[in-house]
Amino acid sequence: MNITAHDIRTRLQTMATPELAAFSASLIPGLQLPMLGVRIPALRSLAREVAKADWRTALREALPPDTFEQVMLRGLVIGYARMDWEERFRLVGDFVPLITNWSVCDTVCSTLTDVRKHRNEWWPQLLRHLESREEYAQRFGAVMLMDHFMTPSHIRPMLEAFAATHPQGYYAEMGIAWAVSVCFVKHPDITHPWLEEHRFPNSVHRLACRKILESLRTPQEMRPLIRALAKQAPTRDTQAP
Repeated sequence: MNITAHDIRTRLQTMATPELAAFSASLIPGLQLPMLGVRIPALRSLAREVAKADWRTALREALPPDTFEQVMLRGLVIGYARMDWEERFRLVGDFVPLITNWSVCDTVCSTLTDVRKHRNEWWPQLLRHLESREEYAQRFGAVMLMDHFMTPSHIRPMLEAFAATHPQGYYAEMGIAWAVSVCFVKHPDITHPWLEEHRFPNSVHRLACRKILESLRTPQEMRPLIRALAKQAPTRDTQAP
């Protein structure tokens, strides 16, 4: 079944709520595209429909990056559609430059669960995203690692990659810090020494400590240690750009 650009625009407009658009846009500073105001569960439902139809034609012809929802929908379709890992790998590579906000980044990352079946193939590409000079490419790399590589064999190399990254903006810093905090919650014995030794950029260190303290899964006995580490970090980064 072929789904046209008109079909998708009509569906999105039918589901759109101006009040939701105004509220959601307020949560995404610097939003670059118009927002229609469609809830994420509704976008996921539509994406699954497209993924069961002629999704390749839809990606090629029916999903221009004209609105926040169209970009989000494109990423979700790439996650849901049945294809081999090489095709998904290529489509994700084409999609990453379209990411210009944390919401699209994080929602699409959580949808790309097929990556877990091919971690060895995806790992080098995600490290290259961390080395990017683009803020949201870095966040994409960090959140993908957090979502799909939180295994005992990947924790240490993941921490090494985060420590070597020079974040290109707040949302890259926060993405890496978020991933570090999850590493700590799931593997505190491995992650805590990295924080003690201040191995991460200062901004990432501070944000990671904050996220760890915000987590309900952080053991009470570790909280004073994390608070002390948060206070020890310099207020400005001194690492080379």
